[in-house]
Amino acid sequence: TTMWFNSTNVIPLGNGRLGAQVLGQVPEEVIILNEDRIWSGSLNDPDNKNCAKALPAFREYLGLTVRPGKTISTTRKRLPMRNVWRHLSVNRCTKVRVYCTPLTKIDAYGLSAAGNLSLATSHSGIISNYNHSLDFTTAISTTTYAYEGVQYTRTAFASHPDKVIVIRMSANTTGLISFNASFETPMSMPVSAVGCIQSYAIQHSIYRHSLPMEEI
Repeated sequence: TTMWFNSTNVIPLGNGRLGAQVLGQVPEEVIILNEDRIWSGSLNDPDNKNCAKALPAFREYLGLTVRPGKTISTTRKRLPMRNVWRHLSVNRCTKVRVYCTPLTKIDAYGLSAAGNLSLATSHSGIISNYNHSLDFTTAISTTTYAYEGVQYTRTAFASHPDKVIVIRMSANTTGLISFNASFETPMSMPVSAVGCIQSYAIQHSIYRHSLPMEEI
């Protein structure tokens, strides 16, 4: 089964640790990246020491009769009551705070984007035969288009065993793959390119641009 578009659209990829949103743009592809350890805010301690103090109040809200040191046995007559639905009001529980304890003064909010990977080509003219798709069987994103008589293909997938996201660019004519790769990130940390591309036909440059972080 394949989901496809005839215009740019977001296609999600992920392997549990890394996530990517492939936009399928021409002439500059933009891939929004995410990593599971990048959060806004700060770290939290999930072991809230005040949770035990809130149990009596929750038991009261749920209508439970709990006697310390005593056990309550269920008789045969009360068995049907085990599956009885009980209507509860969330507003009654808002007085009790059982949230995570922040390790710093700034509380955690949610996952943040690691940054945008851009692959810029010189294909700024008229393109045709555009298709942007996701194969549900292989989880491979494919973008194809024709430019000046050449058919170009971009494929991307997220590998769970290797913990990487792979992007492959190809053409039906040799020696026409050329692009500039750049990475924009809102985080103030060093970014570097590791390794090299083993092909004389590819000209590439990688640079980094940091965006100012928003104050929380």
